[in-house]
Formats: sequence, C-alpha cells, structure tokens
Amino acid sequence: MAPAQAATLTTSRGTPEPKYAYGFELDTFRGHRVVGHGGGFSGISSGLELFPDTGLSIAVLSNIDDGGGRINDRAEQLFVHGGAGATR
Repeated sequence: MAPAQAATLTTSRGTPEPKYAYGFELDTFRGHRVVGHGGGFSGISSGLELFPDTGLSIAVLSNIDDGGGRINDRAEQLFVHGGAGATR
C-alpha cells in the first residue's frame, strides 16, 4: 500500500470520540499511535490493533465474549512496554 493510502485510512474523519477513520478506531497507548477495530457477538469476538510507528500488529480471534478486547489489552501491556498493569 502506498504511504498516501495508509495515511488516508488512518486519519480521523472528524467524528466524536473515539476518533474514527474509514472503519478504524484511532487511539494512543502510552504515547504510541494505535489503529484498530474489534467486534463480535454472543460467543465470539475479535480485535485488531496496529501500531504504525513501531510496526507491531496484534490480531486476536476468540471463541468467548469479549476475549478479543481483553487479550489485545494484555498483549499491549506485554509487547509495547513489557510490563503488567499498563493502562491506556
């Protein structure tokens, strides 16, 4: 993907919080930009988080309610800062 296309996909469209860009939610985690999306319904969930400035990507597919979100949160704690208890 061309850098200009990536920038378009990850730039806020001016909607209310959380910031939203062409299907992705925009956030920060301890100073790192995060571009992601998650979802699911009864019995399944998923989460995708991309850290464009570091090259880290976290993708979770789960057969439990809210597993994607909880596992992504823990992965952020481990991989982004290597510690427990990290919060946005």
